[in-house]
Amino acid sequence: MQIAEFQQIIREKVGGQDQKMGGQFLLNVLVEEVGELSRALRKGGENEVAEEVCDIIFTATSIANLVGVEVEPLLRRKFVDPPLSDISREWTDVTWK
Repeated sequence: MQIAEFQQIIREKVGGQDQKMGGQFLLNVLVEEVGELSRALRKGGENEVAEEVCDIIFTATSIANLVGVEVEPLLRRKFVDPPLSDISREWTDVTWK
Protein backbone atom coordinates (compact mmCIF):
# COMPACT_ATOMS: atom_id res chain seq x y z
CA MET A 1 0.00 0.00 0.00
CA GLN A 2 1.22 3.48 -0.84
CA ILE A 3 1.12 6.28 1.71
CA ALA A 4 -1.47 8.19 -0.33
CA GLU A 5 -3.70 5.12 -0.38
CA PHE A 6 -3.38 4.70 3.40
CA GLN A 7 -4.18 8.37 3.90
CA GLN A 8 -7.31 8.07 1.76
CA ILE A 9 -8.48 4.98 3.65
CA ILE A 10 -8.04 6.77 6.98
CA ARG A 11 -9.82 9.86 5.61
CA GLU A 12 -12.81 7.73 4.58
CA LYS A 13 -12.81 5.63 7.74
CA VAL A 14 -12.44 8.26 10.48
CA GLY A 15 -12.49 11.65 8.77
CA GLY A 16 -15.90 12.54 10.15
CA GLN A 17 -14.90 11.68 13.69
CA ASP A 18 -11.63 13.59 13.28
CA GLN A 19 -13.59 16.68 12.22
CA LYS A 20 -15.72 16.42 15.36
CA MET A 21 -12.71 15.93 17.66
CA GLY A 22 -10.64 18.68 16.08
CA GLY A 23 -6.97 19.35 15.69
CA GLN A 24 -6.13 20.12 19.31
CA PHE A 25 -7.63 16.85 20.49
CA LEU A 26 -5.75 14.91 17.82
CA LEU A 27 -2.53 16.68 18.76
CA ASN A 28 -3.08 15.64 22.38
CA VAL A 29 -3.56 12.05 21.23
CA LEU A 30 -0.36 12.27 19.19
CA VAL A 31 1.61 13.53 22.20
CA GLU A 32 0.18 10.71 24.31
CA GLU A 33 1.20 8.17 21.66
CA VAL A 34 4.73 9.60 21.53
CA GLY A 35 4.92 9.13 25.30
CA GLU A 36 3.79 5.54 24.90
CA LEU A 37 6.49 5.01 22.25
CA SER A 38 9.07 6.41 24.65
CA ARG A 39 8.00 3.92 27.32
CA ALA A 40 7.97 1.07 24.81
CA LEU A 41 11.50 1.92 23.67
CA ARG A 42 12.72 1.86 27.26
CA LYS A 43 10.81 -1.15 28.53
CA GLY A 44 9.03 -2.94 25.74
CA GLY A 45 9.97 -5.28 23.04
CA GLU A 46 9.82 -4.99 19.30
CA ASN A 47 6.07 -5.63 19.15
CA GLU A 48 5.26 -2.85 21.62
CA VAL A 49 7.45 -0.38 19.75
CA ALA A 50 5.85 -1.37 16.44
CA GLU A 51 2.35 -0.87 17.87
CA GLU A 52 3.19 2.62 19.11
CA VAL A 53 4.86 3.63 15.83
CA CYS A 54 1.68 2.55 14.02
CA ASP A 55 -0.45 4.58 16.44
CA ILE A 56 1.70 7.65 15.77
CA ILE A 57 1.48 7.22 12.00
CA PHE A 58 -2.29 6.79 12.22
CA THR A 59 -2.74 9.88 14.38
CA ALA A 60 -0.38 12.02 12.30
CA THR A 61 -2.27 10.93 9.19
CA SER A 62 -5.55 11.97 10.80
CA ILE A 63 -4.08 15.40 11.56
CA ALA A 64 -2.81 15.74 7.98
CA ASN A 65 -6.24 14.83 6.66
CA LEU A 66 -7.92 17.30 8.98
CA VAL A 67 -5.90 20.20 7.59
CA GLY A 68 -5.87 18.98 3.98
CA VAL A 69 -2.21 17.99 3.68
CA GLU A 70 -1.30 15.24 1.22
CA VAL A 71 1.63 13.59 2.98
CA GLU A 72 3.20 11.38 0.30
CA PRO A 73 4.45 14.10 -2.08
CA LEU A 74 5.81 16.11 0.84
CA LEU A 75 7.67 13.11 2.25
CA ARG A 76 9.18 12.49 -1.16
CA ARG A 77 10.26 16.12 -1.55
CA LYS A 78 11.65 16.45 1.98
CA PHE A 79 13.18 13.03 2.66
CA VAL A 80 13.37 10.83 -0.44
CA ASP A 81 14.59 13.07 -3.23
CA PRO A 82 17.29 15.19 -1.51
CA PRO A 83 20.66 13.77 -0.50
CA LEU A 84 21.16 12.80 3.13
CA SER A 85 23.40 15.80 3.71
CA ASP A 86 20.49 18.13 2.86
CA ILE A 87 18.10 16.23 5.11
CA SER A 88 20.42 16.35 8.11
CA ARG A 89 22.05 19.75 7.65
CA GLU A 90 20.27 21.27 10.67
CA TRP A 91 20.91 18.32 12.99
CA THR A 92 23.95 19.29 15.01
CA ASP A 93 24.03 16.41 17.48
CA VAL A 94 24.17 13.37 15.19
CA THR A 95 27.31 11.27 15.42
CA TRP A 96 27.41 10.11 11.79
CA LYS A 97 27.89 13.53 10.23
